[in-house]
Amino acid sequence: MAWGGNRWSAGSVRLFRAAMTAARAEDAGKLAVHVKMKYGREKETREHSEQRSRLRSVCLRYGLAAVIAAAAMGLRLMLSAWVGAELPPYITFYPAVMLSALLAGFGPGLATTALAGVAAAYWILPPGGQFLIDSAADRLGLLLFSAMGLFMSTVTACYRGNLKKAGAYDRETAVRASEERLRFAMETSHVGVWSINLDDYTVVRSREHDRIFGYAEPLPDWTYQTFLAHVLPEDRALVEDKFRRALQDRNDWNVECRIRRADGAIQWIWMSGRQSSDSDHARRTMAGIVQDITERKQAAESLRQMNDELERRVAERTMEIQKARETLEQRVAERAGEIRMANADLASSRRAALNIMDDAIQARKQTEQTAEKLAQQAEALRTSNNELLRFNRAMVDRELRLIELKKEVNELRMQCGQPPAYKLDFEKDRNSLS
Repeated sequence: MAWGGNRWSAGSVRLFRAAMTAARAEDAGKLAVHVKMKYGREKETREHSEQRSRLRSVCLRYGLAAVIAAAAMGLRLMLSAWVGAELPPYITFYPAVMLSALLAGFGPGLATTALAGVAAAYWILPPGGQFLIDSAADRLGLLLFSAMGLFMSTVTACYRGNLKKAGAYDRETAVRASEERLRFAMETSHVGVWSINLDDYTVVRSREHDRIFGYAEPLPDWTYQTFLAHVLPEDRALVEDKFRRALQDRNDWNVECRIRRADGAIQWIWMSGRQSSDSDHARRTMAGIVQDITERKQAAESLRQMNDELERRVAERTMEIQKARETLEQRVAERAGEIRMANADLASSRRAALNIMDDAIQARKQTEQTAEKLAQQAEALRTSNNELLRFNRAMVDRELRLIELKKEVNELRMQCGQPPAYKLDFEKDRNSLS
């Protein structure tokens, strides 16, 4: 039963794949029909535009031939009026034919030759005023002029053709050199070139294209389905959607996707293409390049991982800085509290010191006041003492004078034979007074 179930599952998967392939083919067919109708209308419009451009170019070239022939005829008439009738009849027409052939090509050169011949036959060659030429020499001259005009137009056309070939060769050489440089640059940068036919979806590509997909040698055939087979299923829907939109809108196709190489390795590629068509718009193509961008994607992934790692480290460092900041703020808050307490203690000590200073100032003031009072009292005492000393000195002087007077009285009485009236102990009294 299990084996039967596996076979049924495998058959269902194959049926589903076949249905998806058929749906893609139907969508591609509808898209191709739509694009063909769109290109058909554009082709008709471009054909009408090109026809109008070609007609305008022919009119301008042959109009220029007629203008040059008329200018040559006018110059011939002016020179005839100045020099005389003996002026050669075709002297101004040869340069006109050469100039017309150089500027406008072989046909306009022949047209200028014909117009110049008609003008010469009608206005210049006798008898004049008619196309009948009497002289055989004049007819021969006209024939030779026509032959020379044909010859000059032919030579000028060959010259113009050689110039175009030389220009084309130079352009081809430049393109070949540019292609060589481009090929070298693409091989050096590992860029493959491809071109897909939008009618049958076959692809023409370079060797580097197949190398990117893991093939040492180019495959004999490559189609759009071959490319899709290499795209991983996860990216295939995106690739098909962008390709379909590019075809519908006629825009460039740019896509980045993962592929599985022939050797099984998975790599990133970038594809870019631009649509174009041939001159008649019957064949539509899209040409572009493919490049292996695995290293760039890996570098981008490494850069993304480095950015993620850097962001993670920055986040961790930010958390550490935040924690350190919180710790620092806590320490600062604690230190600020200690400083406030110290400031409070310092303020208290300062107030106490100020109070002590105030008390000392008050005590000093009181001491100064007391000293001043003591000084005043001492001065008063000194004054009183001086007064007492003066009084004492005055009293002593008075007593000494009384003693002297008593002594004189006693001496007078003794001279009179009378006894002394006063009993004097002079030295004792003197010492006591002193």
